[in-house]
Amino acid sequence: MRAYRAQNCKARGFRIFLHPTVTTTEGPAWTYAKLDEAEKSDHAARDLNFLHPPHRTAKDSLDHLRDMRIGVTDPHVLEHYDASEHAIKRLHAAGEADNWSFSRTT
Repeated sequence: MRAYRAQNCKARGFRIFLHPTVTTTEGPAWTYAKLDEAEKSDHAARDLNFLHPPHRTAKDSLDHLRDMRIGVTDPHVLEHYDASEHAIKRLHAAGEADNWSFSRTT
């Protein structure tokens, strides 16, 4: 992982970005989510979906995120929290659309 490059990506938030050279499509379809065009860069093309109900749900992740942002006023930090919230909701929707199936569907 090259976390220092993630900080320079257009995409923001607490996420797991996959380099464009990572081409694996193993696992269920919801495992990988394409970044929005405005977020893509030479160093990031997709998110890895870290949600895995019932162990890690969107609700749990959003609750933790809201706890972390209590008292935060720095606009740069808030930008990351906002992007994280958007990404968690998007990753959750991808899983829901596939019924969190563990079969490969594409």
